[in-house]
Amino acid sequence: MTEFKMKEVKTTSYKRPDIEKGYTNQTLHINISNAAVSIKPVTKKMKEVFIGGKGFDLWLLWNAVKPDTKWNSPENEICIASGPLGGTPVYPGSGKSIVTRQRDEKWRYFTAEEVVQLFQEIKKRDERIVKFDSSKITAAIAKAGKATGEFEEREAKKLTLRALTLAHETCIGNILDVEELQDIAERVLLNSPFYKTAKAYILYREQHAQIRRIETKAHIDLVEHYIKKLDWKIKENSNMCYSLQGLNNYISSDITSEYWLGRIYPPEIRRAHNKGDLHVHDLSLLSVYCVGWHRS
Repeated sequence: MTEFKMKEVKTTSYKRPDIEKGYTNQTLHINISNAAVSIKPVTKKMKEVFIGGKGFDLWLLWNAVKPDTKWNSPENEICIASGPLGGTPVYPGSGKSIVTRQRDEKWRYFTAEEVVQLFQEIKKRDERIVKFDSSKITAAIAKAGKATGEFEEREAKKLTLRALTLAHETCIGNILDVEELQDIAERVLLNSPFYKTAKAYILYREQHAQIRRIETKAHIDLVEHYIKKLDWKIKENSNMCYSLQGLNNYISSDITSEYWLGRIYPPEIRRAHNKGDLHVHDLSLLSVYCVGWHRS
């Protein structure tokens, strides 16, 4: 049986801190390359956003690695953490810790150079196949990160590479679709430490979807729909007759109703209205209608 001899490489001492709501508010960092030992604080943000050992591990590893970090790179950290109940007998499994590291070479994230080779085309929403440009995804993520103040372009590039790595695993043999890629980017943000940015990115997508719906409607031949009476909404307003004024009102009301459904009413009401489960009357008006005012 092989015998292992232990060797003392480095010693350090520290003052045991008081425990505050399950936290000692510090982490121990050991650099195995030069045997350097340091103690770093646990910030208020870490405790508020990343609850538990898994959250701490993800945050520490995120700040340690780079987009091109490999499993055997010197900066690849092995993070060991437990939650605020760690080491206590009040909850089953609380004596365990979470270990997190960068994946091995087989599962590593793609580099920027490899992405160019893997993704050369992408399918647009109108079914056109165009040349793929990953910088557009990076720009959208960076814009959301800048809006929340959580990160800038460096982190946006890392998130883009993670999204494209996941896209390659799920879309093998198929041409990448714009909506599918944005769905994957959304998943990556939700699984990252940047929750505010994930929310901002989701809202950003919804706002642009609303703009596209309005632009699509603007290209529909609304005049022909009205003249040929192809749309039942022509008779929705009993106070508006079939006339030139009615045509002008019909065209403008289409955009106004999209504003109400897209920006004012919640998504549940919009879906119910579009499916015909209920009908919201007078969406063509931006101001109040059929309302009484109290003189006082």
